[in-house]
Amino acid sequence: MAEFFVDHFGPLDGRICVVGRNGDDPIRVGDVFTLVRRYAKPSKFEDYIHPMPLESERPTHARVTHLHAYGNEFEQICPGLTCLMSLDTTDSYFYDDVLVTSAKPG
Repeated sequence: MAEFFVDHFGPLDGRICVVGRNGDDPIRVGDVFTLVRRYAKPSKFEDYIHPMPLESERPTHARVTHLHAYGNEFEQICPGLTCLMSLDTTDSYFYDDVLVTSAKPG
C-alpha cells in the first residue's frame, strides 16, 4: 500500500494534479488511489516520534497518469521523493490529505 502526502492540488495544463511527497513505497503510472486519509496534527515535539491517530478516511478513485519530478517524466517515483502527479479523477484533494493505494507494491 503506497501513500502520497498532498501539499497542493489543482489543474495544470488541462490535467488534475497534486504536488507532494511519496511515502515508503514506490508509486507507478497506472496505480490507483482508493482512500483519502487525514491524520491528527501534531501539537508538541513528542508527537512527531509516533504516527498520529487517524481522524478521517473516505473513498476516492484516482489513477496516476503522469509522474513529473526534477524536470523529468518518470514511470515510477521512489519512496520519499517529491513530485507533481497527474491524476484521472473527479475528486478534489486538500493540503495534508494522504492518498492511499489498495494494492501492495511490487
